[in-house]
Amino acid sequence: MVNNNKYLIAEIGSKLYLGIENSFDKKKRKHTLTLLSSSSKAEVLSKNIHDLIPTFKLEDDKIADLEFYDFWLSLLEVKNLYKVDDFIDQAVKFFSIQSISGVNTFLVEFNADFLYFKFIDKNIYLNSKEVVEKISENISKKDDRARIMESFIQCLSNESVIDEMKYSLPIAVIKSYFSGSKKYSKSFISLLMKISASENDEDLVNFLKSKKIFDVTFEPFNLANNLNNNFSYKNNISLASKFADKGDLAIKAFTVDDSSTYDYDDAITITKLDNSYILYVHITNFSDLFDYKSDFALEAKNRLNTIYGPIENFNLYSDDLISEMSLKEGFIRKAISIRFEIKDYEIISASIENTYISIVKNYSYEEFELLLKNKEEFNFLNKLTKLLYEKRIKDADFKLFNSEVSIKADKNNNLYLKVMKGLDSYKVISELMILTNYYFSEFFIENKIPGLYRNQKKSEDLEVSTIDDNPEFYFYRKVSPVNISTTPSPHFGLGLKSYIQMTSPIRRYLDSLMIWQLDHYLKENKPLFSDELLNEASLTNINSLSSNKDKSKKNQKFWVLKFLIQEEIKFLSGYIYASLKDKYVVFFNEFNFFDSIMKKNCRKTYYNDDAIEVSFDYIDLKNLEIKSMFDTD
Repeated sequence: MVNNNKYLIAEIGSKLYLGIENSFDKKKRKHTLTLLSSSSKAEVLSKNIHDLIPTFKLEDDKIADLEFYDFWLSLLEVKNLYKVDDFIDQAVKFFSIQSISGVNTFLVEFNADFLYFKFIDKNIYLNSKEVVEKISENISKKDDRARIMESFIQCLSNESVIDEMKYSLPIAVIKSYFSGSKKYSKSFISLLMKISASENDEDLVNFLKSKKIFDVTFEPFNLANNLNNNFSYKNNISLASKFADKGDLAIKAFTVDDSSTYDYDDAITITKLDNSYILYVHITNFSDLFDYKSDFALEAKNRLNTIYGPIENFNLYSDDLISEMSLKEGFIRKAISIRFEIKDYEIISASIENTYISIVKNYSYEEFELLLKNKEEFNFLNKLTKLLYEKRIKDADFKLFNSEVSIKADKNNNLYLKVMKGLDSYKVISELMILTNYYFSEFFIENKIPGLYRNQKKSEDLEVSTIDDNPEFYFYRKVSPVNISTTPSPHFGLGLKSYIQMTSPIRRYLDSLMIWQLDHYLKENKPLFSDELLNEASLTNINSLSSNKDKSKKNQKFWVLKFLIQEEIKFLSGYIYASLKDKYVVFFNEFNFFDSIMKKNCRKTYYNDDAIEVSFDYIDLKNLEIKSMFDTD
């Protein structure tokens, strides 16, 4: 049979194809080919064309299955880079190829192979033995991965118990997906959605919880925001019996906190003398347990603040460590204390000292509220803090504060709304902590101790709106920002000449730094940290603090939205906080969160402080958005 076709080898997309030439455009120097492997047409530049020089039969060449290993070894013995023409010649000789179909078969197999050969810069490059072994190992791992993923899906479908160790890979892929990473198997997640009949991520999470793959505390939000209680260290500190011999020296004290609190870091002692009162405010002092260079402190530096949630908190320190530091009922703890002598509701003197305290009671706000009227010392505290507050706010930008609204969970993890409706007990503790932080700052200034001061310039253009709702609340606009500096200056928001935050060292890293600083000064009469070191700490952490604050706000909104989903709420009431170009910022005061509604979705024009009623279709938890929001007026 006479073969009148002209066969050419073409380079297309880093692969080699055998084709029959149909035409050649001399001007454009382009060949039009019909590719034998697919019968499709291709236009190829002359520089990417190779002539098939040897004379081949047209008949089919039934060559054996191509094993490239020996062929690769024979070439590798000589060199590892070949011109395409030379490479084809070597293949024809090695495999005894005698026909067009044989050449085509070889090229099809060559294109599919990626162990031994690479097509680089119009040359054939041979991988080394080490590279081939590595690629082979990766292929094996990929096959193993595919098998384990398939087995995982089958177990879910068959209602089988999931072995976490065996299926750590697919579980890690699921976590990667929920964390917002782009490195996950889309086909695997799609299959999961299908077998679980999930319409969205929330459905999938609930399905995986029902299969015991994740526990009840698992939330994709936590993964995406790197919220966890996986501490890199193990607590090797124990206070067991450490302060037992300090019983005679210990001052009896009590704490007042939320009923769910476990990280008690401040306590109070109040004693009546003949015509005056002695008031102590104690702050837990763990400086002797570990220092600022320890693994405990270094991890706290990265976390910066405890972030609270209704089901799980994300702590500054590990639970075991908190247990050793916390001012728990029935224990003796070391503290830094301010001793106030008060007469006729005026502070006569104040001194700061290292102390040992014995905690006799951990009161909840609700418990302490009942005692304020019934116990003389506590009634005194109530009156004192009200007078302190009235005196302080004369020079303060902020004189009124909104009720604290938070989402809590019951023992079955059902969410509920908790509103702290102006309890006197809450105001007493809040004002005492403000007083304590102020006196700490004055002590630092007087003794020239470097410190991290909270400063807030006067909000010259401050706008305050009182919203008559139940309960009443307030909008503050054009507020000066709060800054952290080693230079003391007034805090006009609180109405104070200076202010250092250090009453929550278990919850805030910068408070911990100030406790180490003050403890060292009280012992050695010299500071531990210089201005330069604290300046560096404040500058290093300023962006992180902002990020952490944003994370806390997102966390609060996430749980509010979860609550709305749980209660199947589809209508919300709020007030306009700001009017932007294309949307209104709305404060939903009942649940204490902000969101926005597009102006195009409103049937009327709104102004600042106007009430608004909205409806919405659904909540996107992943992006913390309420979707398809419309006003109902």
